[in-house]
Amino acid sequence: MYKRDAFEGLTLYGEMHRFIPAILKIKGYRIGEAVVNHRARTAGETKYNYRRTLKGLIDMTSVWFWNKYAVRPLHLLGGIGLLFMLLGIMAGLGAVREVLNGKAVNDSGWALLTMFLFLSGLQLFVAGLLSDIAIKTYFGTTQDVSYSVAREFVNNATND
Repeated sequence: MYKRDAFEGLTLYGEMHRFIPAILKIKGYRIGEAVVNHRARTAGETKYNYRRTLKGLIDMTSVWFWNKYAVRPLHLLGGIGLLFMLLGIMAGLGAVREVLNGKAVNDSGWALLTMFLFLSGLQLFVAGLLSDIAIKTYFGTTQDVSYSVAREFVNNATND
């Protein structure tokens, strides 16, 4: 059973109908369970197979990812970007060490690795910044909210 307002602004795609309770929990709704009378299958066979299971796992990963990073993509992309830039700096130190030992820069892959890691990290960090701006613009111009402060307050008050 769902309240009508839970589905206002809820957009489902693919086979995400399986995760309606998880999506509503992310949006701040309280989830409960109702006892039902299950009956044994009397005819036919299950339509579930390995492909459907794989699709479900991929969709579940999508819901997890959306829950964790939808409103803060800079935490993911920026973190990976900073890690790549740090690795690029470390590779750059390796390139400097090789030059100080008398090797030519083009005799090893350190310089190429340095540029690849640092520039990839910079691109990921900038992508995180732009994604963060896009998310804030989206929530600022639509009726959609990442969570309801009023519902969070009520849920936290009932859990205490």
